[in-house]
Amino acid sequence: MDLENILKSEDYPELFTSLQDIKKFCSETWANGLLPWFTNHNCEHSREIVHILGQILQPLEGHAQFLNEHELFALLSSAYLHDIGMQNLKVEDISIDKLTEEEYNLIRKRHAQASYDIILKNVSEVLVRDDFYLPNTIDEEYLPLIARISKGHSTDYFEEVVAEFKEDPLTPKGREARGELLTALLMIADELDLQCKRVDFSEIRKFELSSYSKLHWFKHHYVDFVNVENAAVSITLKFPRNADGYSELICELIRTKLEKQIGKINHILSDSTSGILHLNPAINLVKKEDKTGVKRIMPDDALDELKKVLEKASSVPSSTTDAAEAFYVSTIPKPSNLFTGRTEELERFKKAFDSANFISIEGLGGIGKTEFAAKCIEKYVNDDKVVWFECLADSTLDALINCAGYPDVLKGENKTELAKYSGFTDLIERDEKVIFLDNYQDVIDASFKNFSIFSERRLCKAIIILIDRASPDAGVRVAPVEICGLSDDSSEYANKLIDTYYNDVTVSDTDINNICDKVDGHPLAIELAIQLLR
Repeated sequence: MDLENILKSEDYPELFTSLQDIKKFCSETWANGLLPWFTNHNCEHSREIVHILGQILQPLEGHAQFLNEHELFALLSSAYLHDIGMQNLKVEDISIDKLTEEEYNLIRKRHAQASYDIILKNVSEVLVRDDFYLPNTIDEEYLPLIARISKGHSTDYFEEVVAEFKEDPLTPKGREARGELLTALLMIADELDLQCKRVDFSEIRKFELSSYSKLHWFKHHYVDFVNVENAAVSITLKFPRNADGYSELICELIRTKLEKQIGKINHILSDSTSGILHLNPAINLVKKEDKTGVKRIMPDDALDELKKVLEKASSVPSSTTDAAEAFYVSTIPKPSNLFTGRTEELERFKKAFDSANFISIEGLGGIGKTEFAAKCIEKYVNDDKVVWFECLADSTLDALINCAGYPDVLKGENKTELAKYSGFTDLIERDEKVIFLDNYQDVIDASFKNFSIFSERRLCKAIIILIDRASPDAGVRVAPVEICGLSDDSSEYANKLIDTYYNDVTVSDTDINNICDKVDGHPLAIELAIQLLR
């Protein structure tokens, strides 16, 4: 998805023009890198971030939850401006060839604050250079938002910035700006730009890198390709021959960092987009052998540094896997203010909820099943009983057990599948859990079906709810709750959409009724039809 082209096509040409001015400013600013021993943070890095952002945001394309033009402008501007502080740092007190991990991280922290200051133009007394003033074509009403997002891309400031957005939301031009979402998007896209084009080994002929800097250069050097598709992150790495001693360590370094960061941002992505946006907490890493001879062998001092970093990371008490999995529990979706009608369906759900242990919520894609499930939770289920699990093609029952908060069930080298099923059944029954399996049709692993068959006659208080596009193949009897079009409530829904997201659309009540009738009250189809009227 081409985000810059989307901004260009919006009805705010001055925003696209301002973005072009920002890009030109950044290109001139990065003409001569001030800190060449760091990996590239220039405009090429920014363009790759924008590309990755387009991949992450793909599930929102055409949806009401997609970024409004003000959010999109702020995010794209931040993608280009977030690192300019790197060009305005004094590092006379740090030796390049002896740069330690602490000093490396100090520079990274300094540059995020410097970027924030430059964007707000509040550093005239401490600027080393006199050309760090953004183009005057940028409407200053956007600057606090852009500055805050840019600062938050740094791990050191991320949580602080998210807290600031919660306490003080910014609304440029009187429009909502989901600052937490934009900060999370920039942070993870920045982390995902790992590709080898960020390092140019001809540069290090001019100076000697420290062991810690070498480690980061070689980490990027081995990354061949990064892709985000359908919420899954895939990274292809290419290593030289005889890299067995460190190839898996590099993969572990990348996986550990990314899964930790995804664990931080997933609840924000989900909460800010009505449960639509998230990233798979498990990273898919593919190792290949470089047959061109281009990839260099990792130096011994960089390998020693790699082992130190991994040893330090392994000493942290909480595992990255737990952090990555935990977001499912904490991101129970909430119904949006667009929720309309569904009175009969809610009554059918309540009846099934009071009498069955397996329930299905069935309906076409985009019909509103997840939104309906969120409403059911709000009306009938205590949040502390809910386990919300978003199914993917590679989801396993083990992942569900972890997400439900019962990792001890999986411990033991000789644990049989039946012992696992039994332990999990006993615990969810004891705690009276209500488990929602969203997008159940995507499940491939047979362990879900096998567990359902095992637990069917053993469940009394726990309830499992399968959200599927059709009648789910669960191997057990389920009480179905079918979700169809909005029927008589569809016109009310259409008017809510227009009032909330499409107030530039003028359409008569008769035309609204005709649209709703033609698409049988399908919510997504109604929204697409309204978009065509813009």
